[in-house]
Amino acid sequence: MFSHCGRARGVASGESAVVTAGRVEAMYARGVAAFDMDLFWSTGGTLYVGHPRLLKEEFGRDPFEWSDTQVPRGTLTVERLLDLAGELPRLTLALDLKGSTYDAYPIYLARLRDMVARRRLQRRAWIWVDSAEAVAALGPSNGVRFGKPLRDGGDQHADCASQIEGADARRFEFLGPSATCASARFFAAAAAAPWRRAPRHLLVWT
Repeated sequence: MFSHCGRARGVASGESAVVTAGRVEAMYARGVAAFDMDLFWSTGGTLYVGHPRLLKEEFGRDPFEWSDTQVPRGTLTVERLLDLAGELPRLTLALDLKGSTYDAYPIYLARLRDMVARRRLQRRAWIWVDSAEAVAALGPSNGVRFGKPLRDGGDQHADCASQIEGADARRFEFLGPSATCASARFFAAAAAAPWRRAPRHLLVWT
């Protein structure tokens, strides 16, 4: 089970969207060892932890427009988060770099891959990527594991099976269907895909 967005009490709790190292360490001490973290980058080129939409709702400005001095004080950097993963032996991360519509996205995705590989965290720090094309454009994976999120868009009858493509089986180590669309049809489609290696992994989210 993964904590989403680094919040201890859920999105609806009123807890700040600012993720700090102290919050992660406190949750880890209480037994939460897996975190699904959203990421963004500043205009200064630093990668930070935090969901851009939630941060914009809280602070009234798109985080991608923040300079490093405008990022809320205490916001956890991705560099520090990965250092924590090196220090805390059970800490597992699923990292979701937002901003895929920006031209700079491939640059920061490659930087994230290299940060994980450099620390040899490939077994405990995985990366969500929306398309097989984006993964292919990176070149060598350096042993980093990539997963494809399968979204329901709020539709309780969404068909995640239709989102699985042949290229996914060559590029992704795991799939991430929402709990809503992790149906029998989805599992049949996932089993039928021409995966390059087994076993296939799933990270189901709500």
